[in-house]
Amino acid sequence: MFIVNCSWTLRAGWTIVKGFLDEKTSNKIKIYDDNYLDSLLEYIDKENLPEFLGGTCTCKPHGCLMQPAGPWKEYYEKFPKETDEKDLKVPTPPQKWTGK
Repeated sequence: MFIVNCSWTLRAGWTIVKGFLDEKTSNKIKIYDDNYLDSLLEYIDKENLPEFLGGTCTCKPHGCLMQPAGPWKEYYEKFPKETDEKDLKVPTPPQKWTGK
């Protein structure tokens, strides 16, 4: 499992927590800050890595996260095929209140 773009607090917490886990288990989890691309490319081909993670995959029409590839494919088949366009958009973060 790769966890990327993590804050230093999460990485520090992981350093403590992984000491309580079996080494075989903790070696399966990799936590990175924003310098993760070279490590991901050791395991994933660039053409299979989503564009937002530094790869070249765009997975048309709805993006890589909406594709039925992977171990969840059998569950994907059970979901309705039609989606509302508003469900496919990433919400914008709330605007900072200026007090005006």
